[in-house]
Amino acid sequence: MQRSSAVPSFDKLVVEKDPPDSRVSAPFKEVTSATQADEDWELKFYERVKQDPAVPSYFKTTFGILVANNRDLRAERAFLHNHLNRK
Repeated sequence: MQRSSAVPSFDKLVVEKDPPDSRVSAPFKEVTSATQADEDWELKFYERVKQDPAVPSYFKTTFGILVANNRDLRAERAFLHNHLNRK
């Protein structure tokens, strides 16, 4: 398999909106809505990366791993936030 040495064009991947900030000290309800907004933004961005033929497959794989890890970390953060605020 031959790899292209050309740098992928990310011009098509310009995002119209910045990702939402995380709200660590916010109440759980707000954290959940911010989490959903973060996840939606990441999934849309990942779909654009997957569809772009100029992006090498190893970048697509890396983006997929990062999106999955971020989702897992947000779920863990929400669990801990909920668990620690019960007291």
